[in-house]
Amino acid sequence: MIFKPREKMMRVVVSMVMFLFLVATAAGELPANIGVAENGGKYFTDRFVVMMKSGTTPLVTNRLVSGKVYTGNDQIDMLCAENGIINVEPYYPAPVRNDGLRALVERIYTFTVSSGVDVIDVYKSFSTIKDVESSDLWSVAEYFYDPDDPSINQQWALPKVNAFNAWDIIRGDTTANVVIGIDDSGVYYVHPDLADNMWINGPEDINGNGMFDHGDINGIDDDGNGYIDDVIGWDFGFNDNDPAEDQPEHGTHVAGCASEVTDNGIGGAGLGFSAKLMAVKATNTPGYITHGYPAMIYAADNGANIVNCSWGAPGYSGTEQSIINNVYAMGVLVIAAAGNDYPWTPPYVNYPSAYNHVLGVAATDQSDHLASFSNYGNWVDVSAPGVSIYSTWATGTYMSLSGTSMSSPVTCGLAALIKAQNPSWRPDEIELRMESSAVNIDTLNPQYEGMMGAGRIDAYAALAAAYYPNIQLIDFYVTLISDDGDGVVNPGESIEVVVVLQNLWQDAFNVVGTLRAPEGITVIDSVTNFGDVEGNGEITDNGFDPYSLLFSEEIIPGQYDLTLSITADNDYSTEIYIPVEVTLEMAGFPLSLVGAIESSPLIFDFDSDGQNEIIVGTNENRVYAIESDGLFSSGWPVTGSSDFNTAACVGDLDGDGDFEVVACAKDGQVHAWDKNGNSLDNFPVDVNSMQVFANPTLADLDGNGDLEIIQATFLPSKSIYIINHDGSNFGDWPYAGDDPWYSGVAVGDIDGDDQLEIAIGGLDNKLHVFNIDMTEDEGWPYDVGGDIKVAPAVGDIDPSDPELEIVVGTNSGWVYLFNHDGTIVDGWPVDIGTQIKSTPSLADLDDDGSPEIIVGSSDSELYVYDSDASVFNGFPVTLSASVNTSAVVGDISGDGSPDIIIANGSINSLIYAFDNQGQPLDNFPMPPAGTGQISTTPAIWDIDNDGDMEIVIGVQASDNNLNVIDYKVQALLTDMQWRAYGNDIYRSGNYVPLFPYTDVPDEPVSLPIEFSLNQNFPNPFNSKTVIRFSLDAPGDISLDVFDILGRKVKTLNDGFKQA
Repeated sequence: MIFKPREKMMRVVVSMVMFLFLVATAAGELPANIGVAENGGKYFTDRFVVMMKSGTTPLVTNRLVSGKVYTGNDQIDMLCAENGIINVEPYYPAPVRNDGLRALVERIYTFTVSSGVDVIDVYKSFSTIKDVESSDLWSVAEYFYDPDDPSINQQWALPKVNAFNAWDIIRGDTTANVVIGIDDSGVYYVHPDLADNMWINGPEDINGNGMFDHGDINGIDDDGNGYIDDVIGWDFGFNDNDPAEDQPEHGTHVAGCASEVTDNGIGGAGLGFSAKLMAVKATNTPGYITHGYPAMIYAADNGANIVNCSWGAPGYSGTEQSIINNVYAMGVLVIAAAGNDYPWTPPYVNYPSAYNHVLGVAATDQSDHLASFSNYGNWVDVSAPGVSIYSTWATGTYMSLSGTSMSSPVTCGLAALIKAQNPSWRPDEIELRMESSAVNIDTLNPQYEGMMGAGRIDAYAALAAAYYPNIQLIDFYVTLISDDGDGVVNPGESIEVVVVLQNLWQDAFNVVGTLRAPEGITVIDSVTNFGDVEGNGEITDNGFDPYSLLFSEEIIPGQYDLTLSITADNDYSTEIYIPVEVTLEMAGFPLSLVGAIESSPLIFDFDSDGQNEIIVGTNENRVYAIESDGLFSSGWPVTGSSDFNTAACVGDLDGDGDFEVVACAKDGQVHAWDKNGNSLDNFPVDVNSMQVFANPTLADLDGNGDLEIIQATFLPSKSIYIINHDGSNFGDWPYAGDDPWYSGVAVGDIDGDDQLEIAIGGLDNKLHVFNIDMTEDEGWPYDVGGDIKVAPAVGDIDPSDPELEIVVGTNSGWVYLFNHDGTIVDGWPVDIGTQIKSTPSLADLDDDGSPEIIVGSSDSELYVYDSDASVFNGFPVTLSASVNTSAVVGDISGDGSPDIIIANGSINSLIYAFDNQGQPLDNFPMPPAGTGQISTTPAIWDIDNDGDMEIVIGVQASDNNLNVIDYKVQALLTDMQWRAYGNDIYRSGNYVPLFPYTDVPDEPVSLPIEFSLNQNFPNPFNSKTVIRFSLDAPGDISLDVFDILGRKVKTLNDGFKQA
């Protein structure tokens, strides 16, 4: 028979048909006398249980007068007559030897109803009688397990709970003095891995051979407990002396989990080692426990120290609680499975595990996480392994099962060891020891904190507490000795570490702590003598002699575990791990923005306050502007109607001297905000697309001094829009394509006609170059034979001509370099051989006046090519995963040569930095602070104006998703060549930025004797240039910057200046 998996049950009333179907198909037809309550619990439909109040006259049982039940209690007799009660009998007819338990059991009766009477309508009426303490349904419980593969992780639970170390403390004959009652479906007591651990009822073992055989059968109740020949237990389901399972389904496996014979050379082992197993069969219906509480009474009254209940039901019963109260008062510990109801939220409370004086057990897996099926709640006391538990099955076989049905008997095995070690202990003392020694696993299960009990049981800790010290780290403090004032540990800095230790168990003498560290960390002062540390919670620290450590300049940022080895007299030793974080994050970072970051950040002083800001969007409909101290700019973040997963851009849209931020949401809404986060008039603009993956780009296409917004769309519009600063369409745009546009554009005067052109690749397999009137010159578009999913880049790459070239990668793995007229530059295209998801970047790595091409591949390679298609010296370099982002380039190491910064795209992404020869820079590659994939291009700049470069990068994570790496080496902004995705704040994709980054030095100079305006330096320049001028007298001056077309780009000064 296949047992019905617990978690597949549907226990709500609206799903009752499915529930009954599962019962019929998985556990056989539900017997006619078992019903289903509204809470999903099972009950006998033909009987219920009444418990009389203490001191009342006992009822007359099994008697009819004139065909009606006679009990001697007039009120009960009247209700019996009115409600079709046909018999009243003792709940537990046998004599009970324990006085307290007997006084209770003699007050409990079973009332049987006639056919056709609904017990649900009857039993509650008896609770109104003054002599009745409780009237309850006779609950029918269910097992809590699922079949599993017998070859998986056999016996993993034993090392997990430290069984082998525990058995070094107590095992063998000592444990045989403890009896565990297996209140279940029966036990195959002849199983070779159980037989030697089976409990034998001594007075009934007539031939005294310690086993159940025909020589013990005499038809006499030799011990006077009311059960004839109960040599090895009792079957309450069929009221006989053979408690073996009717078929393999549950109880034998449970018994092995508790105390499978250990150290016998066969099969497996049980945590209880040699603890005895009392077989008490509590069912006459496969798949259900029908007589769990009479069986519990038997086990307790016949010498069980512990009773295991790997079953339960959702209904509370006052009678059942009273039975447990009395069993507990006898000194018997009841341990019960929490249940396998996890698919319901919250899981149901099950009984008996939730009753007072019962130790409720949840299930954990091999990683100490809550098992996928396990119930949880504040009524759970401890957790124990319950996944793929290998144990005894049929008469000589084994099986792996999962369920809280397994966790409960494993815990019983530990309870037996504790009881064997401490024979006089009562149930509350055993329970306290298990809870106080459990391993707290709340940090591994934060969503279930406080709902998995005290933690996962630890057998060694529970037993060793009586003999050994147990020194634990409860806190530690890190003090910076030498640092740069940012308050965090950076490479090259030194710290002192003070540890706070607590001894939870026995006294420890001559305690010494020795600290070790991994490579890259030098421990200067490594040994502390703590002296003697008393047990039972004594706390000590090494504030008088802290450990000292020095971190190397080259160490890669991240978390490092220091190892503290503790030794004491009597061969006590333990190791403690202390996490220390080394970081290059700038003060105030990382930040946890709302929503994962899939858009590339930008660094720029967009509000003209003299301080740079970070502009970045998230996939929770927000765009942020963030100051260098990590605080949000005034008026920010702003929100839209959809995710902002493409790069935002910045520019002075209307030429009024103030910058605006432009971003496109995934649903096709193009937004524009002023520096205070206010939406511009007529924005957002709807570009009629449900999906947009391309970033917007800004450019002054018509030379009128204001900027246009270029936005390509995916589906359904498949168009390229150009939007004026007032939200209107530019000229005859949009351009409607035949296929969607996945990526953005690059803008530049490609053909040297003093007009800007727009380059873009599409899913039509073509590279297009549009004039501003939407036409394409001869040679365009060019069919590259595969989808283009990355934006192109433009620049004067080929030194043989003055016009710009266009570089683009294809989804089929080809990198093309085009001349301005649509012809292919000699030597191109280059076949990388794998998908290209990395938009090319341009940088002059060898200072020859022409930029090289930098592109990543899906096979984890970063390539650099010269204009002649030759591979640049030192490249390619291999990253740890696919390269889905673009490189940024600038001298962050301060050596006067450009460096390349890029991230890979795996779930555990890394940030890389290489010099212009492909050699990694110190401290790289480094992980981001947030755990997740990096799908965005970094941005580099001196955010905080301290003379060194910062790297800003976003992570697809909810925590620590905006990282700012403060690379603490002095460097020059003039050496920035490709500072962000698209290079400039317009995201133009042009090697020579459409928006030049210029500065006017503010340092005082000596008074000149004549007026002069010097040539800007450097010239040409990439990201920054310096313009020096001198005045022979104070006065009003105007200093303007013009591009090569004669268009005014920027007014740097318009007003009074001192000489």
